[in-house]
Amino acid sequence: MRQTVFRALLDAAGPTGTIQISFRIFPEHVEVDVLHSHSGLPGEPTLAQLSGVRPAPATAEPPQSPPPATFAAWMSEVLRKAGLTHEAAARQLGVSVKTVSRWVGGETEPRLRDLRRIQERFGDHPLS
Repeated sequence: MRQTVFRALLDAAGPTGTIQISFRIFPEHVEVDVLHSHSGLPGEPTLAQLSGVRPAPATAEPPQSPPPATFAAWMSEVLRKAGLTHEAAARQLGVSVKTVSRWVGGETEPRLRDLRRIQERFGDHPLS
């Protein structure tokens, strides 16, 4: 496990040798985000590649189908098409089931780092 974390940090640092790390400390757990501190170079691995998550195949919307009006509607549709439960999506995105439920229910919207993970897993949402 230590080697995996070390390798991910080195990969994130890239040629500049710097990374951004943020910690969110909660009573029951800690969230750690490691962000690239540069704009990404050709051939550089994505977060999806580092974590082993495979992007979902792109699916074309039927031309007569209007784009979803909200992020919640889009996220709900994406999960339905992918056949994912809130729990499975939460595991793949590294968030809680409650967080995914809040996104799909329209109670909250994802933070920037979560949007990046969502984009890598499910593609760009039409509201960008």
